[in-house]
Amino acid sequence: MTGENAEDVSFGVVPGSTGTAGTFAVAWAPRRSPASDRARREALAALDPILSKFRPQAQKRAPARSASIRTARATFFQE
Repeated sequence: MTGENAEDVSFGVVPGSTGTAGTFAVAWAPRRSPASDRARREALAALDPILSKFRPQAQKRAPARSASIRTARATFFQE
């Protein structure tokens, strides 16, 4: 098997041994390079102004008055 997730393990195999020769698929993916991290960061920075238009904006709420809180609490707890 060849590809980006294959590792060559034939370097330590002696002819006639029972070890594995050739390549086999490894269970882990190779680490990302710093260049790919930089490219992703630059792409997201460019897309952020566009995507921010579609994000829901938090609604501003007025602070609650203490009298309203007391009334709601008394009604709820039937005080």
